[in-house]
Amino acid sequence: ILEISRDQLNEMIKIHPHIKVVLQNLFKQRVLDLFLGLSPVFSSLAPAEREEILKRFHFHQIPEETILFKGGDPSTCLYMIKSGEVEIFTQNPQGKKTVLATMTSGNIFGEIGPLLNRPRMATAKTTRPSELLELTKEDLEACFQKLPTLRSTLKEISSKRLARMAEILSHEKVEKAKEGMV
Repeated sequence: ILEISRDQLNEMIKIHPHIKVVLQNLFKQRVLDLFLGLSPVFSSLAPAEREEILKRFHFHQIPEETILFKGGDPSTCLYMIKSGEVEIFTQNPQGKKTVLATMTSGNIFGEIGPLLNRPRMATAKTTRPSELLELTKEDLEACFQKLPTLRSTLKEISSKRLARMAEILSHEKVEKAKEGMV
């Protein structure tokens, strides 16, 4: 093991500035691999397989209160939250909002549309400044080709999410009916 003090490293960086970039990239890659490794979607994959997926993600810094997509929009990608918070909701024609989920670091969202080749079913909006990893529909399909188990894992998670969404929306309809009876 090679040990270099912070002062020695700073001196090396002054002489060879590219060292800083290389070390930052290495750190970023290790942190993101660990991040993916903790995700239920990617945890069963080998490090080399996670690295292949990681190469396909696009990093975005998104301000608070940004609409990422709306229900009915074409499904072009899925997202994974590195940091921040995203609210997933539907809104009826009268403007009443039903929150389906509040997603935080490590959560994946927006996967149902690309997976089932359907338009967006809900709206996604950041509630805090957020760092998101975006995987396009085309890159997702390429990952499925190389890693077929990824599709089944994502389908399993999505089917649980769809069941929960149906439960929430059904509960909203029951409450609305009760209000109408009063």
